[in-house]
Amino acid sequence: GIFMTQKAMTLIKILAIVAIVVLAMSLVLVGCDKLKDAGKPEAEVGNKEITLIIGVGEEYATVVVKTYQEYMAGLLLELKLRGKIEYESSQGSYGTFVESLNNIRPASASEWVAVYHDIDDVTLRADIGEWPMANAEYNGKTYFSSSVGVDSLPLRNGHTYYFTLGTM
Repeated sequence: GIFMTQKAMTLIKILAIVAIVVLAMSLVLVGCDKLKDAGKPEAEVGNKEITLIIGVGEEYATVVVKTYQEYMAGLLLELKLRGKIEYESSQGSYGTFVESLNNIRPASASEWVAVYHDIDDVTLRADIGEWPMANAEYNGKTYFSSSVGVDSLPLRNGHTYYFTLGTM
């Protein structure tokens, strides 16, 4: 009939509370996933052509690449898997750490694989701000020290990315 027992009412209330909790948790988890990429610069979707300059000393390789990858970490992995570059990396609390790239092999704690680019975007440049990093020059062109790691460095059509040995 129309009237429910006390037990049935209690069961409906419990199920309603469980449904609300499940909904709230799913919204929180979706929010966490969005937060993970919160500080990441926006990617350029679609096919793009970029140039990589990789090297140290007198040995540099220039590679022009067509790719659908959106960020540098994905492109480096793709090029490694295709046998186009030698690349070793590790995962740390800040994301992907480039251990070595072609002939760039840091030998001490005061050396690293440095990343530069020609994207004139203040959010991607480390040469401005509180602790400015030096820019680099290659073949008469200035490249900006990257303020983001390879996980967050967006690939932009027509731009050049320069990797070399950084030292303190």
